[in-house]
Amino acid sequence: RFNDFIFCITQGELVDYVISFDHDIQDYNLNGDEVTGYTALKLFVDYIIENKIPLPEAVYFHTKNPVGKRNMEAYWNNFLDNSEDLL
Repeated sequence: RFNDFIFCITQGELVDYVISFDHDIQDYNLNGDEVTGYTALKLFVDYIIENKIPLPEAVYFHTKNPVGKRNMEAYWNNFLDNSEDLL
């Protein structure tokens, strides 16, 4: 799942899109390290900055993990607050 996400954001044409993150995705990267929705969000933000792709129309966080949700929301909002300087 995580590797599919990486493929989609790096190989797809991201135009007029909406994205939603779940914190507890129970997946592992190619190195065998556990990844979470927070991991995916950080990678996504880095990809936006490095490749100057358009921001999604909306970002949602759908998780039953309240701490994970707050962390992801804070990371995304911090990015948005500083995106003018980063993009």
